[in-house]
Amino acid sequence: MPHTQAKQRIYLEVAKAKKADLDSWRRGVSIERRAGAAIEDLSKKACQFRLRLAKEFFRAAQIQITQTKPNYRIVIGRGYYSMYHNVRALVYFSHGGDDFEAHSTVAKEIPEDFPDKADWQNKFRIARLERNRADYDPFPLANKSYKASAENVFNDTKNLVSEVTRYLRSKGLAI
Repeated sequence: MPHTQAKQRIYLEVAKAKKADLDSWRRGVSIERRAGAAIEDLSKKACQFRLRLAKEFFRAAQIQITQTKPNYRIVIGRGYYSMYHNVRALVYFSHGGDDFEAHSTVAKEIPEDFPDKADWQNKFRIARLERNRADYDPFPLANKSYKASAENVFNDTKNLVSEVTRYLRSKGLAI
C-alpha cells in the first residue's frame, strides 16, 4: 500500500517528535476515548462549566445585595470571583487553553476583538483591588464603607456576564 504525501508528513512529524510530545498525544487520545468526545468538544464543555461557576458566584452576589442588610464585603468578593471566572472562560476559549489563570494576569489576555477591552481590563483590575481590600483588610470596620464599591463591582459584573455571553456565542460557543 503506497504512502501518500499526507501520510508521509504525519510519519515525519511522529519521527521528529520529542518524547514529551508523543506522551501528550497519547494522553489526548486516551482522554478522548474515555470521554467519548473530541478534545475540542471537551474544551468547549470546560468553558461552559467555568461560565456556570461564574454565574453561581454572580447569583450569590445578587442574593446578598438584595438582602435587607447586605454584607457588602461578600458582594464584592462574589462579584469579583464571577468576573474572574467569566474572564478566565473568555481567555481559555479564545486562547485555546488555560495558560493565563493567574488573577494578576488573566485580564491582560482578553482577546483584542472583545468589546471595550481596555475598559474591561481596568474594571477587572479595580474589582480585584476591591476584593483584596474587602477580604484582607480589617478596616474600615463599618459595612456601609463598602457599599459604593459593592454596587460598582456588582453592576460591572452584571454587565460583564452579558458581554462575555454575547461574545462567546458569537464565536460559536453554545451557552
